[in-house]
Amino acid sequence: GVELAGEGTVTKVWELPLVDLDSEQLQVPESEYSADISCRSQMFAKLVSEMAIFSDSLRFDISEETIALVASGDQGKMRAEIKEEDINEFCLEEGVTLALTLGISYVAGICAFSKLADDVYIQCSPEAPVKFQYSLDEQAPGESECFMRFFVAPKIDD
Repeated sequence: GVELAGEGTVTKVWELPLVDLDSEQLQVPESEYSADISCRSQMFAKLVSEMAIFSDSLRFDISEETIALVASGDQGKMRAEIKEEDINEFCLEEGVTLALTLGISYVAGICAFSKLADDVYIQCSPEAPVKFQYSLDEQAPGESECFMRFFVAPKIDD
């Protein structure tokens, strides 16, 4: 166990069991994506946090005109269109529209790293994992040598 005492009167004690995981490391091949989006990481994290109130799923609706996030459930529905001034970079393959649904808990977990970098870089394509990247060395995502990268597979409709 680890014991740390803060400046106040609270003493915190943690005990963590050791876990031995036997799993294969997945290799995600480099690929071309239909959509590349770069936006402010804190703004994106705030939207995802708000949307988690409404659903356990988060849908990305992406077209040449809009980038929208949608969460819909028993508690209601929230749709947020990311404004052009909040987008640093947006590139979409001509003629493509995307509607991808992700588990919001996975995206929220990724957003926990939003304090590490000013921007989050999101790449997506139909029927492929969505790639989220935080560049930690202030370089462009393709040039960054120090980064946090996450992949989330879209939910499949039954």
